[in-house]
Amino acid sequence: MIMKKIFALVFTIFLSANVSAQGYSKALEAVNEYLKTFDNGYYGYLEIIDGYLYDRFKSGKYSKSEIKYLGRAVESTSEYKVIIECLDGKSCVYSTYTDSYHSTISFSQSAYFNKSELVGLLNNLLTAYKRNQRQNQTEDKLDNTSEEANIDNHLSDVDIPNASNNSTDEYATKLEKANKALSDLNEFLPSLDNGRYAGMEVTDGYFISHFTNGGYSKAKIEDIDRVEINKVNNFAKLACKGNNNCVHSSITNGNHDYFNFNASGANLTKVETLLNNLLTTVNNCINHKSNTDSNSGDKNSTSGREKENNESEDDSWAYFLDGVDSEEPTNTVDEAKYAASLKKLNDYLPTFNKDVYKNIEVKGDDVYFYFYVFSSVYYSKISKSNLLQSTSLVPLSSENKIKLQCKGERSCFWSSYSNDYVDHYQFFPKEKKELNTLQGLLNDFLNALK
Repeated sequence: MIMKKIFALVFTIFLSANVSAQGYSKALEAVNEYLKTFDNGYYGYLEIIDGYLYDRFKSGKYSKSEIKYLGRAVESTSEYKVIIECLDGKSCVYSTYTDSYHSTISFSQSAYFNKSELVGLLNNLLTAYKRNQRQNQTEDKLDNTSEEANIDNHLSDVDIPNASNNSTDEYATKLEKANKALSDLNEFLPSLDNGRYAGMEVTDGYFISHFTNGGYSKAKIEDIDRVEINKVNNFAKLACKGNNNCVHSSITNGNHDYFNFNASGANLTKVETLLNNLLTTVNNCINHKSNTDSNSGDKNSTSGREKENNESEDDSWAYFLDGVDSEEPTNTVDEAKYAASLKKLNDYLPTFNKDVYKNIEVKGDDVYFYFYVFSSVYYSKISKSNLLQSTSLVPLSSENKIKLQCKGERSCFWSSYSNDYVDHYQFFPKEKKELNTLQGLLNDFLNALK
């Protein structure tokens, strides 16, 4: 009898571990299949044991790192390297090659390769594992009502500051609608972008977007005024008023002008609807609170506020008609000079490398070059005058790329990815191809800006 109990216990543990591993096994298999031919198999294979990611090198050496301390895979500035960085600058990677700790896991080879493909495979693995762990933790803690113990507890209800002052049936109805909108959104978000999004939280006057890798983005509710969608690149965003950088990201440690939600052509409209429902219902709660707190009793004033709110809601739809990002024109005459050449350039970028280059925009006196690092959107920014006077367009055929290089060893581009100034912005194709078309389109755009 004792032996049967021991066997049953061991079998249960084995079965539990096996079911848990199934959540990320396909992603792990995909990475290992890729590594078989990468750099002649130098990196061996990856395995995950007790929360640690092991790289078992062909030589017999290995590196290991606790996955909870790993960020996302990114393309290194080095031409032929992909890295996974430790969070918060930690040295979380132990290597038996050096018998020491390092701050990155790197994969490189001397020959050209499609870095975005390896980045995607690695991030799919990390996302799948962390999502699997989070699901297991949620199941283990169903009976734990501590908010700190389970992120899902933060995502269930809309928390409006001082809402207890608004106990009317009208407010209760509005709050119920807001809670329903939040619940609907959070039920859908985990299906997007390989499970990248853990859910939205509305608390203490903030929207907080949680990611499965432990990161978050955060902005005051009052600073978000609209939903925008992009049908070309299939993403939706909660945008800041006046395109101010009101959203702080713990991942980039920088501020941005919107929350980003990557979707697909099939579900983009649903994401748009869910975000609009959340924004509208939360603002209805806040406006009700403001009107109640003012206690003015002035019907004309109330009507005026309602009119302003209605006008604001009507205006917000202009931002995503036809799926085109809308900016308030600063100089329509100047814009007409470069609009045609900029459109041609943006139309070509998906052909050149849709996995990296999103689009280019001119906002006031600045030019923004938007790009993807896996599924996140970043930008490099430079003033029009510096772009025209302080950079050179440099084709590098041997490296299969084109650079906008700052002159005189200056760093003239601001990068939201590195949160610092950098000395160039580069274009490289997904696969080797001729550069003449892109070079011509860039020259046409630069000439039109003059």
